Amino acid sequence: MALSHASEKEHLLNKLLEQKDSEIKALKDLLKIAIPE
Repeated sequence: MALSHASEKEHLLNKLLEQKDSEIKALKDLLKIAIPE
C-alpha cells in the first residue's frame, strides 16, 4: 500500500517535471524569437 502510494507520488512528480520541461522549452523558443542572437 505504502509502496504503491509512493510510486504514484513519484509518477505525479515526473509528470510535473515533464510539464515544466516543456514550459521552459516553450519559453526559450519565445525568447529566441523575441531576442535573435
